[in-house]
Amino acid sequence: MLKNPQLIVDIPSRPIRCRLMSDGNFDFAIEAATEGFFVPSAKLLDTLAKVDRIGVIYDWGGTEKQIVLAYGDGVLVMITGTPRIAKGGFLFMLSKTLETP
Repeated sequence: MLKNPQLIVDIPSRPIRCRLMSDGNFDFAIEAATEGFFVPSAKLLDTLAKVDRIGVIYDWGGTEKQIVLAYGDGVLVMITGTPRIAKGGFLFMLSKTLETP
C-alpha cells in the first residue's frame, strides 16, 4: 500500500516515442556465435537498418571475434546487459515499429 498514492498519479506521463509490434518472445533473440567480451555500439530503442553494427565480441586478449549486425530493420528492444557473453548467449532482439507519433 502506498502512503501517498496521489503522488504517483500526479506524475505527468512522457510522450509516446513509438509503438512497437512484437509477440514478446525472446526465444528468437540473436545468439552469440562465440564467447567473449561484448562491446555494444547501439543503444536500447535505437532504430536500426539491416546490417547496422550493434556491437563486437572480442576474445579475452582483445582480438575481434564476431561483428554483430542487425538482421533487418527495426528498433532494438533487447540488448545484453553484461559484457561477458557465452557462446549461444542472447545478444539482441529487434522489433518492428508499428507507428511513430
